[in-house]
Amino acid sequence: MNRARPPLNMMKMMRMTSLPRQFFLLALCLFASSCGPSSTSSSGAIATDNPQTEGPSWQCRKTTHDIGTVWAGPVIRFNYYFRNVGTEPLEIYQVTSSCGCATAGEFERIIEPGVQGKIPMQIITSNLGFTELDKVVNVVTNDDENKLVKLRVQGVIRERIEMRPATGAVFGRVLPGSPVTKEIRFKNNLPEPMSLALRPGTGKERFSRTLHVDKPGEEYRLVVEFSPPKEGGSYRGDILVDTGIENPSVLRIHCSALVPRRMEVHPARVFLPPKLTREEKRLIRVTRHVPKPIVVTGATVNDPEVGVSFEAKGDVETVIHLTFPAGFEFPESDLFLTIATSDADTGALEVPIRSIDALSKVKGKRDRREKKVGTAKIQSDQPSDSIQLEPGSFDLRLTEGIPLSATVTVSSPGVLDFKVLSVKTTDSRIKATFFGPGASGGYVVKIKVPGDYRPSGTDLFVQMETNLPGHSEHRIPIEVSTD
Repeated sequence: MNRARPPLNMMKMMRMTSLPRQFFLLALCLFASSCGPSSTSSSGAIATDNPQTEGPSWQCRKTTHDIGTVWAGPVIRFNYYFRNVGTEPLEIYQVTSSCGCATAGEFERIIEPGVQGKIPMQIITSNLGFTELDKVVNVVTNDDENKLVKLRVQGVIRERIEMRPATGAVFGRVLPGSPVTKEIRFKNNLPEPMSLALRPGTGKERFSRTLHVDKPGEEYRLVVEFSPPKEGGSYRGDILVDTGIENPSVLRIHCSALVPRRMEVHPARVFLPPKLTREEKRLIRVTRHVPKPIVVTGATVNDPEVGVSFEAKGDVETVIHLTFPAGFEFPESDLFLTIATSDADTGALEVPIRSIDALSKVKGKRDRREKKVGTAKIQSDQPSDSIQLEPGSFDLRLTEGIPLSATVTVSSPGVLDFKVLSVKTTDSRIKATFFGPGASGGYVVKIKVPGDYRPSGTDLFVQMETNLPGHSEHRIPIEVSTD
């Protein structure tokens, strides 16, 4: 039995009403072809057969990655995915970020047309000093329309125990004789109570400390006091606090202060042309940084041709005027300005007076030192997955009279509580210091080689002590060669 066909007008209406659905299905297929895999390249990237733009063309549908809310400590890893929708290879020249906490891993630098690529990223969440994460990742490409692409990573990083300020007790510039204090506040974000306790010190600390309980188990306050000594210089130290919980078990509070000299001279040295065709004048300012009155009682230059006078400017500053006559030539011996003061602790101050020729010679020596490929290296002789050095080696060559310094970054990826405890060298003439941990959890080890140093022929090492089992003592060999 045949069914009656509907009238022609009704058939047209049915076809018209089905058009929106057809368009929806077509759009869905096009979207799937642009985002889903149609084939896979040998490198593992996903390829499509529909490049659309002449030349290389960057396309990234998701330019912001949100890591959500995470506890500080673990390393967060994720990928940015992009596609070359052009007709020529897309080159990725460089990937950098606005924060050392965000770094890119290895990625394919040339993406063929129609192929999807990825940029792996990792976020180090420990020791950041902030909670709101909003950083920019810059990608440089050969796409004329997208030469610099800005990607973003956002999220919230919560400390189990908040410390404010996160930088610790940073006093900055502190004048002699003026004790200062800083307050560090701790807040527990964990459900379990904490019980902070100061670790005993050696009794030689420059930074004294007192711990106060504001809310038992929840909020504490550390008061750090620094009494600047008479001697100017840079002072650093750490205060260790046990928390009474498993993670973190110990808090390390960094303390630092810079104390200027009791009497500060600016500029610290004077430079002049080797031969003066006209009279030259120079000003030297002497500033007092102690509360008690100290005055300049005299100023002389060890050459009678140089005119010297001085005058007080208020209570804390004295200005010294130097006059060099036309035709003045530098003597063979060193030339100095000697400043006498009424302060027995300061004594006499000396300001070297040098010719610009002498400055050029020193700079020339430094330039030659930088251009030469030397043989001094710091490189681990104990290969380890636990400790990494960056750079793994570096070149130094001594030029007589010019001191050298060099640094190497030490880290232990994946170890959250990695610490460098001490560094020293096997030759007391070479000094080694360390700083850290930085925002990424790494440390900087610095060595200073004096300008008059000469190799003794014996093996030389930086001996580094860490808290890693099996690597508590790590040796970094040093080679020093001379011109």
